[in-house]
Amino acid sequence: MQAIEFSNCGAFTEVLRVVDRDVAKPNAGQVAVRMLCSPINPSDLLFVQGRYTTLPEFPQIPGFEGVGIVEAAGGSLRGRLFRGKRVVVLNQQGGTWSKNTVVSDSQVVPVPKSFTDVEAATSFVNPMTAWMMVQHVLRVPKGGWLIQTAAGSILGRMVIRLGQSLGFQTVNVVRSEQAANRCREAGAQHVIQWDESVDSANDLKNRVTKAAGASALMYAIDAVSGQTGTAVLQCLSRNGKFLAYGTLSAEPLTIPTRQMMSNQWSIDSFWLGHRMQQLNLVKKLKVIRKVQRLIQAGILVTPVASVVRLAELQSALALIQEQNCDGRVLLSMS
Repeated sequence: MQAIEFSNCGAFTEVLRVVDRDVAKPNAGQVAVRMLCSPINPSDLLFVQGRYTTLPEFPQIPGFEGVGIVEAAGGSLRGRLFRGKRVVVLNQQGGTWSKNTVVSDSQVVPVPKSFTDVEAATSFVNPMTAWMMVQHVLRVPKGGWLIQTAAGSILGRMVIRLGQSLGFQTVNVVRSEQAANRCREAGAQHVIQWDESVDSANDLKNRVTKAAGASALMYAIDAVSGQTGTAVLQCLSRNGKFLAYGTLSAEPLTIPTRQMMSNQWSIDSFWLGHRMQQLNLVKKLKVIRKVQRLIQAGILVTPVASVVRLAELQSALALIQEQNCDGRVLLSMS
């Protein structure tokens, strides 16, 4: 079978290659899936670079999500029920950038018939992260105020649309005018273009205070860390909650400890894999169905820049690096 593989961490344009591998057979409790489509997510690229939460085991096939058809089951009743059906494949160990993959039968989820392959392939990592952070962890109420970094990203715009749907306000921090325009196109009312290399933390706080007015800013989600995440933390009102879910800057937060203590800020982290493990099967299926409905409603939708054949890996990677690429690049296995 054809797959994408890497044998050491590094720049994804240099270490990834297309290879041929033997097709594995499922053991008990596993299913064999013929993959149809898989997105290239930021988390996948961090995994290749060795900067993700989990480290690869070489030689490693990347890819944490995708859609495919179950072709064989390793003996379990659950696996046999999925045979011949189209499913979302969720694999925390990677492996979806391949024409065939074998995963635990607990790592596949049936796909609504109304979903296209592209919608199904992008229906988990970003949509689920946005929903879980906002509603299951922070529980942002109607009328509440949330500030977020990297707001022009695909996930950031999902949070903007969630705010519109659920009735909470977002303050959206971005670095570029292009990202600011993407936020406005998604419906954002409060967009702040701020660059840590030229602007001060006090400047950000003043602009955030002006946007929120007399309202308390109680919630923050941060994908950047470093100086940007630290500046956003200091914008929170007393008893505010800060949730870190990314490290785009590759720099640590610099926690102002005395300020944190006096303001009673709560700082937490979010990794989707761990949060999903904390849910039992009934709760997990419930939240998956909720997210699928929000995708169908256009709230947690993922814009797609291009769908590229697996063998044309370098073309896909070149697209990702284009500054004006506004959407997810997907790998097609067919």
